[in-house]
Amino acid sequence: MGFVFVTGGARSGKSELAVRLGRESGSAVTFIATATAGDAEMEERIRGHRSSRPEHWSTV
Repeated sequence: MGFVFVTGGARSGKSELAVRLGRESGSAVTFIATATAGDAEMEERIRGHRSSRPEHWSTV
């Protein structure tokens, strides 16, 4: 698949789209996650995002 850059506003579905594209690619995936946990709500969202990604993916 090459290189895919997904961008968009907060809560726009970026992570869901990126995970779907990565799963469908059949290739090795390096996922670049840029969110920071500034509060408890964001910590929970980050946990959810992490759990949606396969363990064999590399995350930066």
